Amino acid sequence: LHALATFTRSLPEKDREDFEDILKDIREGVERVSQIVIDLRQFTREDNGITGDADLTEVIRRAQRMVSHQVGKEIAFNLTAPPHSFIQGNGNQLVQVFVNFFQNSIDAIHERPADPPPAPGRIDVTIEQLGKGWILEVRDNGVGIPPENLAKIFDPFFTSKDVGKGMGLGLSITHQILQSHGAVVDVDSRPGQYTRFQLTFPGDIRGTSSDSALDPSHSLS
Repeated sequence: LHALATFTRSLPEKDREDFEDILKDIREGVERVSQIVIDLRQFTREDNGITGDADLTEVIRRAQRMVSHQVGKEIAFNLTAPPHSFIQGNGNQLVQVFVNFFQNSIDAIHERPADPPPAPGRIDVTIEQLGKGWILEVRDNGVGIPPENLAKIFDPFFTSKDVGKGMGLGLSITHQILQSHGAVVDVDSRPGQYTRFQLTFPGDIRGTSSDSALDPSHSLS
């Protein structure tokens, strides 16, 4: 990339802007791959305990990077959160939880009927303080969950996906991890419109600090 950048001045004036834009895109792609590799290395460390500190804001950012190749042009990802939202827990396990949530949201968005053309896909995540704890919501505008399935989605081996597209263990494991972190889970869905998971986490003492106020400048798109 450095070598390519040295050719910029030798290009015709009319081509320089496009060339620089291409280099910028490549550089951002390399940085994104580098960050994903770092995340994967952290994710695969053996760390089974739930004691210690986890930052929900950073957990969401790491999980979003894990699925970044599936969001962007077709699906918008929006995070509204404080700079930090500390809880007692295992960050790697929680990344697994939200990768699962986001993957399910992506699948639900892709399952929407093509006629009439659906609204652009979106995944919205918000983190807000509740006393010393936190309320975290994940909402998508996917195909939704039928009412008769809502009570089953955390059951082991339950899946509404086609054969070969899932074993039905993802949300079951997710629920176990959330329970081990003391999180309370509430699910709301309207078929054809949205699905919303609301998670209430007990907080860490630092979660009450003044720098935890909701900060729209930390939103991601």
